[in-house]
Amino acid sequence: MSGYTATGSQASFSLTMPADSAFARLTGTTTVIVHQQGSTQLRGPTSLTNGSVVQARGLLFLDGGVFRLVANRIALG
Repeated sequence: MSGYTATGSQASFSLTMPADSAFARLTGTTTVIVHQQGSTQLRGPTSLTNGSVVQARGLLFLDGGVFRLVANRIALG
């Protein structure tokens, strides 16, 4: 993850996946913008930092050519 920015109880960051991942092969992109809400469950980490390896689950949207994930859960990967 990179570009972690927090504002109050919300945060966002870029999540880059391997080029050979199923997501990258299906979409042609390796980057998703992850949005963390106050209700997002954190499993493992108490705080997130740039360079962390994480797994994120939630609702994925395509917004003007950019994939955005509203995270329900983020786990240290």
